[in-house]
Amino acid sequence: MLIRPLVQMLIFFFIFGFVFKIKIEKYPLFLLSGLFSWTFLHSSLDGAANSIINNANLVKKAYFPREILPISVILGNLANFLFSLAILFLFSLLLKVQLSNAIIWLPIVILTQVILTVGIAFLVSSLNACFREVQFIMETLILVWFYATPVVYSLDMVKMALPPNLVKFYLLNPITGIILGYQNIFVYGLSPNLGLLLNSFFVSLVYFILGFSIFRHYEGIFVDII
Repeated sequence: MLIRPLVQMLIFFFIFGFVFKIKIEKYPLFLLSGLFSWTFLHSSLDGAANSIINNANLVKKAYFPREILPISVILGNLANFLFSLAILFLFSLLLKVQLSNAIIWLPIVILTQVILTVGIAFLVSSLNACFREVQFIMETLILVWFYATPVVYSLDMVKMALPPNLVKFYLLNPITGIILGYQNIFVYGLSPNLGLLLNSFFVSLVYFILGFSIFRHYEGIFVDII
């Protein structure tokens, strides 16, 4: 999980830092704080999408809470993500970012991302078990989602490029407040924007409830369709 975001960081740093000359303070650290978070989300959804299908024999042989399958994928990725945050913490210290007060918000930001990730994982794992095209659609949507999220560019750049009404629509993206939270903590030593983080938290809860409801709706036919 560490190699991919590090390689992406080098690529994006070269393209946007040197070629397009984006002026963002501590840009490599800015990139890493977003890429580590995005990699956790992407890897979790990618693995969760096939978690029911890949365990078809287990699902058919014994009854157990099927929710365990996508959640187990996420927990594995979460362990890697927490390790990557420790690396990010060290980079922040090396660059003399003051983390003393801001770091207390980190568990809330992580919890919000976990809720969002689990909710979407329930959704894609159940739908992909029933409709195998979902995985391919998801890959395209995740690519679009990445570039619609302030990972390689800043929110200030979005505000300069879009009219206020479109900025409000842009901020509905639930991962935006989460990634901005990591960037504030690790790059600038600031507390997350509470308005954006609360928005992400409540939207994540909606995704969790929706994803869990759809998962439970289709759970009863998993044995027949996989």
